Amino acid sequence: MRIVAAQHFPRLEAELKEKAIACKEKKAREAIVKREAALEKAAKREAKLQAKLELEKEGVVIEDDDSESEDETEHTPENRVEMYKEIAEEKAEKEAREKEREPKKRDYELEQLAAIERTRKNEEEGKIRQCNEGKWVFNFDETSKKAHVILDISIPKFLDSSLVDVDIHPNYVSVVIKSKVLRLNLPAEVDSSNSTAARSKTTGHLVLSMPKIHPDENSLSMRVNARDKIKAQEEKKKNEELKMKQRDLQKISGQMQAEAFKARKPTGGSVKLKGLVPVRKGGIASTDQSGSMKVVSSKVLSSNTSTSSAVLPPVPPTSVPKEGGAQDHEEEGEEEDIDENEPPPLF
Repeated sequence: MRIVAAQHFPRLEAELKEKAIACKEKKAREAIVKREAALEKAAKREAKLQAKLELEKEGVVIEDDDSESEDETEHTPENRVEMYKEIAEEKAEKEAREKEREPKKRDYELEQLAAIERTRKNEEEGKIRQCNEGKWVFNFDETSKKAHVILDISIPKFLDSSLVDVDIHPNYVSVVIKSKVLRLNLPAEVDSSNSTAARSKTTGHLVLSMPKIHPDENSLSMRVNARDKIKAQEEKKKNEELKMKQRDLQKISGQMQAEAFKARKPTGGSVKLKGLVPVRKGGIASTDQSGSMKVVSSKVLSSNTSTSSAVLPPVPPTSVPKEGGAQDHEEEGEEEDIDENEPPPLF
């Protein structure tokens, strides 16, 4: 295309120059005509003004006629015809622009015949290459019908069959669908004279049934493909079963958790702090009814450790003491269990 454009460029450039010169001359002529018309109007206006002045000198009063305008033209048949011609030209230009914007009508039958002729001519010359210009979806099948190669091409259901042309060869098949070429190599050598082509009434697919010349051709690959297909189906089934089991386990665990949550007894009430932290570990000493308090030894972490007594402030009793001072005896027993050789606490 670039070479063709370079060849035509000088001629087009000369034509454009001639048109530009003609356009300039036309504009110059129009400017001259407009200038002459303006001069004529100015002369008429000046003559009218002089006549008005002469009449005023004589004492005649003339009222100004503002209805006339400089842009007004004479009401003559010639002017009206010229005006209508201009309106018709503007209308024709507008229709031409709208027509250019409209989509062009295509003749699909002529395009199909031209594509068939071009394709068959290339095949006769030996230019055979696989192609799929229309991006059609196709599928080969050698297992559904014994000793046959089935080619299923997905084409639109409402596509007219007159726009489909099929040419089957022993090693390849060529199909022209709506001026788009689909050429495929066959997996086995076929008998083109006994092959059939049909369209499905439900889906509109094009189905080509081609008998093999050697029925056992590709038998090993067919068995391998069938075995792989069975394996894939089994794996898919196992994965589905495993997913079902996992879903069931999740459901059972959820039910068990719900039952355990329902069976759990609610906790509430006061909590006794006595016994949680022993006194020798830094616990708080309790007081008796008389309000007296006990002294608890505290140990400090340092290089020179020494025991010192600390008096804690009185703490209100957390529970009612037992009769006979049983609570005091228990606390004294806890204090007696303190081992002096025990290492100092960390807290």
